[in-house]
Amino acid sequence: MDGNSIKASQLAGTFTTDQFACAPPKLPNKNWHDLPAIQLECRWIDDLDELLGLIPAWKRLAECCLCPNVFYEPQLFIPAWKHLREGKVRVAVVQASERAQPGAPKVLCGMLPLEISKTTLGLPLRSARVWQHVHCFLTTPLIRSDMASETLYKFIDFLAQDAGGVAILNLPFVSAEGPFQHALVDFLRAAGLAWQQKDIFRRALFVRKSNDETFFDEWPRKRRHELNRLERRLEESGKLLIEEFHVGDDAEQFADQFLALEAMGWKGLGGTAMAKTEAHSLFLKEAMTELASENRLMGLTMRLDGVPIAMKANFLTHNGGFAFKICFHPEWAKFSPGAILEKINVTKLHETERVQWMDSCAVPDHPMINTLWPERRMLQSISIATGRIGSRTAVEALPLVKHARDSVMNLASRWLGR
Repeated sequence: MDGNSIKASQLAGTFTTDQFACAPPKLPNKNWHDLPAIQLECRWIDDLDELLGLIPAWKRLAECCLCPNVFYEPQLFIPAWKHLREGKVRVAVVQASERAQPGAPKVLCGMLPLEISKTTLGLPLRSARVWQHVHCFLTTPLIRSDMASETLYKFIDFLAQDAGGVAILNLPFVSAEGPFQHALVDFLRAAGLAWQQKDIFRRALFVRKSNDETFFDEWPRKRRHELNRLERRLEESGKLLIEEFHVGDDAEQFADQFLALEAMGWKGLGGTAMAKTEAHSLFLKEAMTELASENRLMGLTMRLDGVPIAMKANFLTHNGGFAFKICFHPEWAKFSPGAILEKINVTKLHETERVQWMDSCAVPDHPMINTLWPERRMLQSISIATGRIGSRTAVEALPLVKHARDSVMNLASRWLGR
């Protein structure tokens, strides 16, 4: 694909503008105190204490960003920074002085956590990649909706000029539709910068219907009947109970139960369960505790005779949420407790008016959730030239280099397989 073109079909998607953007509430007073000044500044943050001091402005940014992303909100980002950060990760922030109150705290217009590499394609061209830890399922940066173009320009200019001359910015797992995509494409075209879309895919999405029965009517009849049958069989096996996590409940205890149950399943056998690593366990406990304190942890536990056999954790944001993880007891796998809990989850989501949509955070071809959540959201991985010398050539050469690399690897694999 041409570095300066994107197909129209890639700009269209399930979401409408109002589902993605949450613009700052405009007050009638023309001296609205939260209106950013036009002059922006960009700087690095490397210190945890400085990140903690930024939380009030950070939360405000999350309320009015182009594309909600709970993984880059402080409730999840701070625990990830403390426990999951490996190597050199820096946070670039764009701020503006408040126009009506010059002496007031600065307005945060954008945040971009980055890993910097000194080479690109084997050449001495510095590149930056948005930081994505193992439990981060979306890397769309938080960009204030009423300062999108200005903030994007400041980020790119800062990377190219003031951050050691970064030539390429890599954005993996970012939104490929809605206001963020529109603002990004408009900015790149206006700035004349080259880019390459390296990958594009769709994953399951929950979008609220008028009620849960309307939602269930879209399920394949055979699948619906099968889940109902399995649920009846579970109820015949013992006392089946669904517990909801409520405000005031012990979030750390919920996290401990989730970690223990996940470790019993295939992730435990494969060594990828969060409980296998102390840092991952601490991340989950702290993240759930922070979210629970703001009534943003939606947890469901299915118990059979008092024993947890399936659990689900959703992380809520301002008008939607992210289905973080689900786990189930392997001894009851034949009854599909995870799928049954997902059916119950749909009902609970319809009872929660604040949730208009929920990202599944699943792989594109997930066999369970794809049949239960009919809508899709579109994501992409994209590389952007910052305008440095050689950056356009490097970005435009990415498809050719990837093809050559894949060809060499295929040949080597075939040769070794002889």
